[in-house]
Amino acid sequence: MEALLSVVIVAVGTIFILQAFGQELTAAGIAGDNVKAVLFLKEKISELEGGILHSGDLTNLPRSGRFSEAGEKDFSWTLSLIPSKLSEGLTELWLSCFWTSRGKTYRINLATFARQTQ
Repeated sequence: MEALLSVVIVAVGTIFILQAFGQELTAAGIAGDNVKAVLFLKEKISELEGGILHSGDLTNLPRSGRFSEAGEKDFSWTLSLIPSKLSEGLTELWLSCFWTSRGKTYRINLATFARQTQ
């Protein structure tokens, strides 16, 4: 009887350890996706800022798109332009990155400022 009780205790303990390990792997996957999304958004901000510096025009900026790499999740982005209350002619550029993982949709936002020069 004592041997059976010991086996049950070890089995239950093993189940809890395996569940904790699985949760840690899930958290690591989500953290990795967050890092990728931020890197994608920083790259897109640099690209948009380069276009703004070249043309001086905010009205013709692309408003949405997809980041895609072979074998990666589908990351999409949107751009919102909001007139800033800080200064006349200053615009807030809000970039959002969306992706779905394990049936849940995630989003990260980054913002910068730009001034219309034309």
